[in-house]
Amino acid sequence: MSMSSVAGMTIGLALLAVLVIGLLTYMSALVRKAYELKVELNAVLDRRLAEIEEEAAGRSKKIRREVHDDVAKLKEQLARDVERLTAEAAAGTAETVAEVRREGEAARLAQAQAIDELRRRQLELQRALEAVGRDLARMSAATQPAVPAQPRPVRSHPAPMPPEMDDDDPPTDLRAFPGG
Repeated sequence: MSMSSVAGMTIGLALLAVLVIGLLTYMSALVRKAYELKVELNAVLDRRLAEIEEEAAGRSKKIRREVHDDVAKLKEQLARDVERLTAEAAAGTAETVAEVRREGEAARLAQAQAIDELRRRQLELQRALEAVGRDLARMSAATQPAVPAQPRPVRSHPAPMPPEMDDDDPPTDLRAFPGG
């Protein structure tokens, strides 16, 4: 081997060594740059995640506030509806009670008037019976002067009604009474 071939090989090896060292330097720069990019990317991702979390927390608070406001509005509306329905029910009940009271008062008044009318008629009938009794006594006294007539006791309650009459229909004729 000659000197020139040794020199050529040495130069080739030196060039190869320089090329390998250059490649290693280039590769280390690429690795360092990739690591820096990774660190920067992680920092950007962390920052963006923090921003997204803050944004989500803000939206969550806003949504909670809106839901709370909506729930409060619904509660107020329900309370108003309950009050309105209660007032309507109370008014309806009060009207019904007032109507029942008016009807009861009218019925009581009608009963009182009917009772007064029956008492008035009973008194008239008692007077009529007494007059008939006096007339009978006078007639019998005129025909039999020796026997004094004893007056019949006057009843304080009306005579029993015949079975064919209703309790609501007062007798209009004296012949409807037993013995009349």
